[in-house]
Amino acid sequence: MRTSLNNKITIFASLFALAGCYNGPEEGCVYIGEKTNLHNEYYVTVSNVDDYDKIEILQSEGETQKSELLATTNHYVGVTLTIEHQKLDKPKEEHKLDLNDFVVKDHTGFKIGNLIVNSKKDGFALSNKDFGTKKPVKDYTWFNQSIESGDKLEFTLYYDFSKEYSSNDTLMILECDFFKTKTGCDIVLGYREVEG
Repeated sequence: MRTSLNNKITIFASLFALAGCYNGPEEGCVYIGEKTNLHNEYYVTVSNVDDYDKIEILQSEGETQKSELLATTNHYVGVTLTIEHQKLDKPKEEHKLDLNDFVVKDHTGFKIGNLIVNSKKDGFALSNKDFGTKKPVKDYTWFNQSIESGDKLEFTLYYDFSKEYSSNDTLMILECDFFKTKTGCDIVLGYREVEG
């Protein structure tokens, strides 16, 4: 009986401590232009998001000539980001980039519904629209690449979207997560509303 009571007290104290860390809907949200830590050794910064009717990618490993993909009834949302691997004597997080590392989704673990997130194009607020979760187009410019300790890689991820969803009017979240056993990060693909 005493062990059960101690377990309940420990669980309650843990929940209270977690609840105490959450001060509002904005905590934990990262936006375009803001650097965030990913796992222990990496940093991610999204520098741009835009819509494209055509893109150029490397379709096969070892290719040097990019192929052009044209959108007809759809378009591509491109997310340009930089990933930095900290310079460490003994890095512990080696990883080859894959499609599961970068998904775009219509939600986040944080409540951002009451926040105003502005688009790049005209500064208007982005709207919540349901589109689920999308993986990027496989592009060997970045796919299957590893970032050595002390190096960084800048590249653009492309996502195939119906034209009813635009980076200029739809709230989108980029989830970055290299390891299933660790917590990733969510980046809001918009800009914080600046007061004043």
